Amino acid sequence: MKNINIGDIETSKATPMVAQYLSIKKNHLDCLLFFRMGDFYELFFDDAIEAAKILEITLTKRGSYNGEDIPMCGVPAHSSDLYLSKLIKNGVKVAICEQTKAPIKKNPNSNQNLMKREVVRIITPGTLTDDNILEPKNYNFLLSVLYNSKFIGLSWVDISTGDFYSKRVEKKQLISELQKIDPNEIIFKCNPTEENKLFIEFEDYNYSKVTERISEIDCLRKIKNALNLSDTKKLEDFYKEEIIASGYLLDYIYRTQKGKLPNIRFLVSKNTINEMVIDHSTFKNLEILESNSGFKGGSLVSVIDKTSTSSGGRLLKKYLSAPLYNVEKINQRLDVVQFFVENNQVSQNIKANMISIADIERTLSRISLGRSTPRDLGSIRDAMLYIINIKNILENQEIPVELLNQKNELIINQNLIEELQNSLNEVLPINIKDDFVKPKYSKELDEIKNIRDSSKNYIEELKKKYISITGISSLKIRHNNILGYFIEVTNKFSDKIMENISQEFKNFFIHRQSMANTKRFTTLELAELEGKIASAADRVIKI
Repeated sequence: MKNINIGDIETSKATPMVAQYLSIKKNHLDCLLFFRMGDFYELFFDDAIEAAKILEITLTKRGSYNGEDIPMCGVPAHSSDLYLSKLIKNGVKVAICEQTKAPIKKNPNSNQNLMKREVVRIITPGTLTDDNILEPKNYNFLLSVLYNSKFIGLSWVDISTGDFYSKRVEKKQLISELQKIDPNEIIFKCNPTEENKLFIEFEDYNYSKVTERISEIDCLRKIKNALNLSDTKKLEDFYKEEIIASGYLLDYIYRTQKGKLPNIRFLVSKNTINEMVIDHSTFKNLEILESNSGFKGGSLVSVIDKTSTSSGGRLLKKYLSAPLYNVEKINQRLDVVQFFVENNQVSQNIKANMISIADIERTLSRISLGRSTPRDLGSIRDAMLYIINIKNILENQEIPVELLNQKNELIINQNLIEELQNSLNEVLPINIKDDFVKPKYSKELDEIKNIRDSSKNYIEELKKKYISITGISSLKIRHNNILGYFIEVTNKFSDKIMENISQEFKNFFIHRQSMANTKRFTTLELAELEGKIASAADRVIKI
């Protein structure tokens, strides 16, 4: 199949769908565009060729331009995470383009029903929030590198957990810092003369150069807004390089998440923490996070990681990558270890509760970005109940200072627990469109759900009416995401609807689409009913 350069395509000569695709693609040239078409995400042109090769799926075609077939491949929307995971692991950026509501057609006889579409999110290796793509016990850091002065500014964040750090280092320390941070993606800003050097140092990572220039004042403003600060006084102790690197980082997140920022914690400067500095060679030879052969197996962390939770596994890696050298702090940690060794039953009881707690850090991040599911709300509800159990287990124990501080940080919102218990069903679905709120919790919600759920009866009544009018017993009313509700008959009976019908119902049925073996129609009353059903469904989700 011959490649078609999308830059050479004249949109005026393309079909409306291809023209729409190109208008969106030109703003996301560095990404594969997942273009929503009904129940599938489809890719076209060079995107299709690249994706088909990585995903090992069939490359086919859809339509043509100037006599040349347009390459196409697609994946089911309901299982897209599996394919996205494989693309991201290959260092590919993916722009998710979703369908919005179809425009109202001024001409009801038109067969064109082009859906409005827009990119709602750009997924990159460093901006993942989905549990089924992320590795549970690994951080997923996005690192920003400012490399244009004597010192380097570093800023990194895991938007799935909210951990947010910065550091100013000397240029010779960059490689060792990369090893410790272990970023999944790097963005960098540097002088043109430094580019080739950085390309070599970043060759084992997913990286991209930042072309925009952001002033220090704008960087301060971005940090202030992201952290909900009233002013920038709390940022005065940070180095200039840290501030600018953090500003570029937040700008990248804001652009890829289409204006949404995750729930991130306060920026922590690693320059103010008493951690051991381990040089590149020592860190590598100690095989702390991976063996010298480059595998996780055989490393220190693979041998000693007996943690029971995802967040515990991530915390252990953080401790090993940047060990303390403050004797008092070290002894406080050892006191906690000794307490649990000497109180085995307490340890087992706490462990039993913690194992049942979902990865709350990542759950809260999805909620803050508007990507949560009903099960995420259930996870919050259940986690708070388990935390109450943990606090009760420790209540009458003589516990060390470090553990006492952690216990006191476990703040319970009883009102929130009661609200979630009263509103959520015990067993929760993944899809927000499925019912997850208890009956009688909201009178308004129950009334709207009744309208939505009665739609089957209304559709069935219309079907009987249309069978009576046409005399076609095999007539069906179906639904898909492109046309909405439509009347479908086989080609054998299509003339009966178009021509052989009483004068009273002339022009009653409006032709929508011709398929290989069937033809599809609508009516004004079917379109009106669809609007009411869609409105009720949308209101259910909004409430």
